[in-house]
Amino acid sequence: MFQRPPDGYRGGVLGELLGGRTTAHAALSYLVEPWGLRFATDAALTVHVVLRGSARLGRTLLASGDVVLVRQVHDLTDPTGTSPGAVVDGPGRTRETHEGPASAADRWRLGRPRSYGVGLDAPTVVAHAVHLPAGVLGRRSLAALPDVLHTPAHLMPAALRELLLAEAARGGPGQQDVLDRIVELVVLTSLRANPQVGPVAARADPVVGPVLELLHAEPATSWTVSELAARVGVSRAALARRFTGLLGEGVIAHLTAHRLDLAADLVRTSDRTLASIAQEVGYGDGFSLSAAYRRRFGRAPSRDRASADRGSSTAR
Repeated sequence: MFQRPPDGYRGGVLGELLGGRTTAHAALSYLVEPWGLRFATDAALTVHVVLRGSARLGRTLLASGDVVLVRQVHDLTDPTGTSPGAVVDGPGRTRETHEGPASAADRWRLGRPRSYGVGLDAPTVVAHAVHLPAGVLGRRSLAALPDVLHTPAHLMPAALRELLLAEAARGGPGQQDVLDRIVELVVLTSLRANPQVGPVAARADPVVGPVLELLHAEPATSWTVSELAARVGVSRAALARRFTGLLGEGVIAHLTAHRLDLAADLVRTSDRTLASIAQEVGYGDGFSLSAAYRRRFGRAPSRDRASADRGSSTAR
Protein backbone atom coordinates (compact mmCIF):
# COMPACT_ATOMS: atom_id res chain seq x y z
CA MET A 1 0.00 0.00 0.00
CA PHE A 2 0.97 3.64 -0.48
CA GLN A 3 2.74 4.84 2.64
CA ARG A 4 4.26 8.26 2.08
CA PRO A 5 4.69 10.69 -0.83
CA PRO A 6 8.03 12.38 -1.56
CA ASP A 7 9.04 15.24 0.71
CA GLY A 8 7.04 18.36 -0.10
CA TYR A 9 4.44 16.52 -2.16
CA ARG A 10 0.88 17.83 -2.03
CA GLY A 11 -1.92 15.68 -3.36
CA GLY A 12 -4.49 16.49 -6.02
CA VAL A 13 -4.22 19.00 -8.84
CA LEU A 14 -2.15 21.46 -6.81
CA GLY A 15 0.40 18.87 -5.77
CA GLU A 16 0.87 17.20 -9.12
CA LEU A 17 0.51 20.10 -11.53
CA LEU A 18 2.62 22.42 -9.40
CA GLY A 19 5.10 19.77 -8.38
CA GLY A 20 5.28 19.93 -4.60
CA ARG A 21 7.85 22.42 -3.38
CA THR A 22 8.46 24.92 -6.13
CA THR A 23 10.63 27.91 -6.86
CA ALA A 24 9.17 30.87 -8.72
CA HIS A 25 11.80 33.47 -9.59
CA ALA A 26 9.66 36.58 -10.00
CA ALA A 27 10.61 39.92 -11.59
CA LEU A 28 8.86 43.06 -12.82
CA SER A 29 9.49 44.69 -16.20
CA TYR A 30 8.74 48.42 -16.61
CA LEU A 31 8.43 49.01 -20.36
CA VAL A 32 7.96 51.79 -22.88
CA GLU A 33 7.12 51.12 -26.55
CA PRO A 34 8.73 49.93 -28.67
CA TRP A 35 9.82 46.91 -26.64
CA GLY A 36 10.31 43.18 -27.12
CA LEU A 37 11.67 40.45 -24.85
CA ARG A 38 12.73 36.93 -25.78
CA PHE A 39 12.48 34.35 -23.00
CA ALA A 40 15.06 31.70 -23.81
CA THR A 41 14.96 29.93 -20.46
CA ASP A 42 14.32 26.17 -20.46
CA ALA A 43 12.13 26.42 -17.33
CA ALA A 44 9.22 24.03 -17.06
CA LEU A 45 6.81 26.97 -17.06
CA THR A 46 7.05 30.74 -17.49
CA VAL A 47 4.26 32.89 -16.07
CA HIS A 48 3.50 36.41 -17.34
CA VAL A 49 0.98 38.73 -15.66
CA VAL A 50 0.20 42.02 -17.40
CA LEU A 51 -0.20 44.42 -14.48
CA ARG A 52 -0.44 47.63 -16.50
CA GLY A 53 -0.68 48.34 -20.22
CA SER A 54 -0.83 45.59 -22.85
CA ALA A 55 1.40 43.08 -24.63
CA ARG A 56 1.49 40.44 -27.35
CA LEU A 57 2.57 36.80 -27.31
CA GLY A 58 2.49 35.42 -30.84
CA ARG A 59 -1.05 35.98 -32.13
CA THR A 60 -2.43 36.55 -28.64
CA LEU A 61 -3.02 40.12 -27.49
CA LEU A 62 -2.76 40.48 -23.73
CA ALA A 63 -4.72 43.21 -21.98
CA SER A 64 -4.11 44.62 -18.54
CA GLY A 65 -4.84 41.90 -16.00
CA ASP A 66 -4.35 38.98 -18.39
CA VAL A 67 -2.19 36.00 -17.44
CA VAL A 68 -0.37 33.65 -19.79
CA LEU A 69 1.46 30.41 -18.98
CA VAL A 70 4.11 29.36 -21.51
CA ARG A 71 6.09 26.11 -21.79
CA GLN A 72 8.54 27.01 -24.56
CA VAL A 73 11.03 29.62 -25.71
CA HIS A 74 8.94 32.62 -26.72
CA ASP A 75 8.80 36.34 -27.46
CA LEU A 76 6.74 38.76 -25.39
CA THR A 77 6.41 42.14 -27.11
CA ASP A 78 4.44 45.34 -27.27
CA PRO A 79 1.07 45.06 -29.11
CA THR A 80 2.67 45.93 -32.46
CA GLY A 81 4.99 42.91 -32.28
CA THR A 82 8.32 44.76 -32.08
CA SER A 83 11.31 42.45 -32.57
CA PRO A 84 12.95 41.57 -29.24
CA GLY A 85 15.84 43.76 -28.18
CA ALA A 86 16.66 41.77 -25.07
CA VAL A 87 16.93 38.08 -24.21
CA VAL A 88 16.13 36.61 -20.80
CA ASP A 89 18.20 33.47 -20.26
CA GLY A 90 17.09 32.97 -16.66
CA PRO A 91 16.68 34.78 -13.35
CA GLY A 92 19.15 37.66 -13.25
CA ARG A 93 20.58 36.75 -16.66
CA THR A 94 19.66 39.08 -19.51
CA ARG A 95 21.48 40.27 -22.62
CA GLU A 96 20.95 42.14 -25.85
CA THR A 97 19.80 40.04 -28.79
CA HIS A 98 23.05 40.47 -30.72
CA GLU A 99 25.07 39.09 -27.78
CA GLY A 100 25.78 35.45 -27.00
CA PRO A 101 24.60 33.61 -23.85
CA ALA A 102 28.00 34.14 -22.20
CA SER A 103 27.26 37.88 -22.07
CA ALA A 104 24.11 37.44 -19.98
CA ALA A 105 24.20 39.36 -16.68
CA ASP A 106 21.94 41.17 -14.23
CA ARG A 107 21.16 44.24 -16.34
CA TRP A 108 18.65 47.09 -16.48
CA ARG A 109 17.91 46.86 -12.76
CA LEU A 110 15.90 49.70 -11.20
CA GLY A 111 16.15 50.96 -7.65
CA ARG A 112 13.60 48.52 -6.29
CA PRO A 113 13.81 44.75 -5.66
CA ARG A 114 13.24 42.53 -8.71
CA SER A 115 12.43 45.53 -10.92
CA TYR A 116 13.95 46.12 -14.36
CA GLY A 117 13.40 48.48 -17.29
CA VAL A 118 13.27 52.16 -18.11
CA GLY A 119 11.62 53.62 -15.00
CA LEU A 120 8.95 52.94 -12.40
CA ASP A 121 6.49 55.31 -14.14
CA ALA A 122 6.53 53.28 -17.40
CA PRO A 123 3.09 52.77 -18.99
CA THR A 124 3.50 48.99 -19.22
CA VAL A 125 4.34 46.72 -16.28
CA VAL A 126 4.56 42.95 -16.64
CA ALA A 127 5.36 40.47 -13.89
CA HIS A 128 7.32 37.39 -14.95
CA ALA A 129 7.96 34.23 -12.98
CA VAL A 130 10.04 31.21 -13.91
CA HIS A 131 8.19 28.32 -12.29
CA LEU A 132 10.45 25.41 -11.35
CA PRO A 133 8.63 22.34 -9.99
CA ALA A 134 10.51 20.37 -7.39
CA GLY A 135 10.38 16.87 -8.82
CA VAL A 136 9.81 14.51 -11.73
CA LEU A 137 6.10 14.23 -10.91
CA GLY A 138 5.64 17.98 -11.22
CA ARG A 139 7.57 18.29 -14.47
CA ARG A 140 5.63 15.45 -16.08
CA SER A 141 2.30 16.97 -15.05
CA LEU A 142 3.25 20.39 -16.42
CA ALA A 143 4.36 18.76 -19.69
CA ALA A 144 0.72 17.76 -20.22
CA LEU A 145 -0.32 21.41 -20.42
CA PRO A 146 -0.60 23.25 -23.76
CA ASP A 147 2.40 25.29 -24.86
CA VAL A 148 0.48 28.51 -24.22
CA LEU A 149 -2.45 28.95 -21.80
CA HIS A 150 -4.12 32.37 -21.79
CA THR A 151 -6.38 33.51 -18.95
CA PRO A 152 -8.27 36.79 -19.51
CA ALA A 153 -8.29 39.41 -16.76
CA HIS A 154 -11.92 38.85 -15.75
CA LEU A 155 -11.07 35.29 -14.69
CA MET A 156 -8.11 36.34 -12.52
CA PRO A 157 -8.88 38.12 -9.20
CA ALA A 158 -7.54 41.66 -9.21
CA ALA A 159 -6.47 41.27 -5.59
CA LEU A 160 -4.12 38.45 -6.58
CA ARG A 161 -2.45 40.61 -9.24
CA GLU A 162 -2.08 43.49 -6.81
CA LEU A 163 -0.54 41.20 -4.22
CA LEU A 164 1.96 39.89 -6.78
CA LEU A 165 2.98 43.45 -7.72
CA ALA A 166 3.37 44.51 -4.10
CA GLU A 167 5.34 41.46 -2.99
CA ALA A 168 7.61 41.31 -6.05
CA ALA A 169 8.73 44.89 -5.40
CA ARG A 170 9.29 44.31 -1.69
CA GLY A 171 12.37 42.93 0.04
CA GLY A 172 12.80 41.23 3.37
CA PRO A 173 13.19 37.82 5.03
CA GLY A 174 11.08 35.00 3.67
CA GLN A 175 10.29 36.91 0.51
CA GLN A 176 11.04 34.00 -1.81
CA ASP A 177 8.61 31.73 0.04
CA VAL A 178 5.87 34.35 -0.19
CA LEU A 179 6.40 34.81 -3.93
CA ASP A 180 6.43 31.05 -4.48
CA ARG A 181 2.99 30.77 -2.93
CA ILE A 182 1.57 33.76 -4.85
CA VAL A 183 2.81 32.41 -8.19
CA GLU A 184 1.36 29.00 -7.33
CA LEU A 185 -2.01 30.68 -6.74
CA VAL A 186 -1.74 32.47 -10.10
CA VAL A 187 -0.96 29.19 -11.88
CA LEU A 188 -3.69 27.26 -10.10
CA THR A 189 -6.27 29.98 -10.76
CA SER A 190 -5.32 29.91 -14.45
CA LEU A 191 -5.79 26.15 -14.54
CA ARG A 192 -9.17 26.36 -12.82
CA ALA A 193 -10.23 29.04 -15.31
CA ASN A 194 -9.44 26.66 -18.19
CA PRO A 195 -11.30 23.44 -17.29
CA GLN A 196 -10.98 22.11 -20.83
CA VAL A 197 -7.20 21.64 -20.43
CA GLY A 198 -6.23 17.94 -20.55
CA PRO A 199 -4.98 17.19 -17.01
CA VAL A 200 -7.51 19.55 -15.43
CA ALA A 201 -10.38 18.10 -17.45
CA ALA A 202 -9.26 14.59 -16.53
CA ARG A 203 -9.30 15.41 -12.82
CA ALA A 204 -12.79 16.91 -13.12
CA ASP A 205 -14.18 14.04 -15.20
CA PRO A 206 -16.66 11.89 -13.21
CA VAL A 207 -15.10 8.66 -14.51
CA VAL A 208 -11.42 9.43 -15.10
CA GLY A 209 -11.03 11.67 -12.04
CA PRO A 210 -11.84 8.96 -9.46
CA VAL A 211 -9.63 6.48 -11.33
CA LEU A 212 -6.70 8.89 -11.18
CA GLU A 213 -7.28 9.31 -7.46
CA LEU A 214 -7.12 5.54 -6.99
CA LEU A 215 -4.01 5.11 -9.13
CA HIS A 216 -2.12 7.95 -7.49
CA ALA A 217 -3.21 7.18 -3.91
CA GLU A 218 -2.32 3.48 -4.19
CA PRO A 219 0.37 3.06 -6.85
CA ALA A 220 1.57 -0.23 -5.32
CA THR A 221 -1.78 -1.92 -5.90
CA SER A 222 -1.87 -4.37 -8.82
CA TRP A 223 -4.64 -2.52 -10.59
CA THR A 224 -6.32 -3.86 -13.71
CA VAL A 225 -8.46 -1.83 -16.09
CA SER A 226 -11.40 -4.15 -15.39
CA GLU A 227 -11.17 -3.61 -11.63
CA LEU A 228 -10.89 0.16 -12.00
CA ALA A 229 -13.83 0.23 -14.41
CA ALA A 230 -15.92 -1.72 -11.91
CA ARG A 231 -14.99 0.75 -9.18
CA VAL A 232 -16.41 3.67 -11.17
CA GLY A 233 -19.36 1.79 -12.69
CA VAL A 234 -18.46 1.70 -16.38
CA SER A 235 -17.30 -0.94 -18.82
CA ARG A 236 -13.64 -1.71 -19.36
CA ALA A 237 -13.82 -0.41 -22.93
CA ALA A 238 -15.57 2.79 -21.87
CA LEU A 239 -12.94 3.56 -19.24
CA ALA A 240 -10.06 2.83 -21.61
CA ARG A 241 -11.56 5.04 -24.32
CA ARG A 242 -12.36 7.92 -21.98
CA PHE A 243 -9.01 7.79 -20.17
CA THR A 244 -6.97 7.79 -23.37
CA GLY A 245 -9.12 10.53 -24.87
CA LEU A 246 -8.43 12.88 -21.97
CA LEU A 247 -4.83 12.02 -21.13
CA GLY A 248 -3.41 10.69 -24.39
CA GLU A 249 -2.21 7.43 -22.83
CA GLY A 250 -3.73 4.21 -21.54
CA VAL A 251 -4.58 3.48 -17.93
CA ILE A 252 -1.74 1.02 -17.30
CA ALA A 253 0.78 3.13 -19.23
CA HIS A 254 -0.15 6.08 -17.03
CA LEU A 255 0.18 4.00 -13.86
CA THR A 256 3.60 2.70 -14.92
CA ALA A 257 4.88 6.20 -15.68
CA HIS A 258 3.49 7.52 -12.41
CA ARG A 259 5.13 4.74 -10.41
CA LEU A 260 8.52 5.44 -11.96
CA ASP A 261 8.22 9.21 -11.59
CA LEU A 262 7.32 8.72 -7.94
CA ALA A 263 10.27 6.37 -7.54
CA ALA A 264 12.58 8.94 -9.15
CA ASP A 265 11.48 11.62 -6.68
CA LEU A 266 11.95 9.23 -3.74
CA VAL A 267 15.42 8.26 -5.00
CA ARG A 268 16.44 11.91 -5.18
CA THR A 269 14.84 13.18 -1.98
CA SER A 270 15.30 10.36 0.52
CA ASP A 271 17.95 7.90 1.72
CA ARG A 272 15.65 4.90 1.56
CA THR A 273 16.85 1.67 0.00
CA LEU A 274 15.81 0.81 -3.54
CA ALA A 275 14.00 -2.27 -2.21
CA SER A 276 11.91 -0.07 0.10
CA ILE A 277 11.05 2.33 -2.71
CA ALA A 278 10.20 -0.59 -5.00
CA GLN A 279 7.70 -1.92 -2.49
CA GLU A 280 6.06 1.47 -2.15
CA VAL A 281 5.61 2.07 -5.88
CA GLY A 282 4.49 -1.40 -6.91
CA TYR A 283 7.62 -3.33 -7.95
CA GLY A 284 8.54 -6.69 -6.48
CA ASP A 285 12.11 -5.82 -5.60
CA GLY A 286 14.92 -3.37 -6.22
CA PHE A 287 16.19 -5.28 -9.25
CA SER A 288 12.90 -5.08 -11.15
CA LEU A 289 12.52 -1.40 -10.25
CA SER A 290 16.09 -0.67 -11.36
CA ALA A 291 15.47 -2.34 -14.73
CA ALA A 292 12.24 -0.39 -15.32
CA TYR A 293 13.92 2.81 -14.14
CA ARG A 294 16.70 2.36 -16.70
CA ARG A 295 14.17 1.79 -19.48
CA ARG A 296 12.27 4.97 -18.63
CA PHE A 297 15.10 7.36 -17.76
CA GLY A 298 18.08 5.81 -19.51
CA ARG A 299 20.20 5.63 -16.35
CA ALA A 300 20.40 3.71 -13.08
CA PRO A 301 18.70 4.97 -9.90
CA SER A 302 22.10 5.09 -8.20
CA ARG A 303 23.23 7.72 -10.71
CA ASP A 304 20.32 10.00 -9.84
CA ARG A 305 20.92 9.54 -6.13
CA ALA A 306 24.60 10.39 -6.54
CA SER A 307 23.69 13.52 -8.52
CA ALA A 308 21.21 14.60 -5.83
CA ASP A 309 23.84 14.02 -3.12
CA ARG A 310 26.36 16.16 -4.98
CA GLY A 311 23.81 18.93 -5.38
CA SER A 312 22.99 18.83 -1.69
CA SER A 313 26.65 19.00 -0.73
CA THR A 314 27.20 21.98 -3.02
CA ALA A 315 24.18 23.77 -1.56
CA ARG A 316 25.62 23.36 1.93
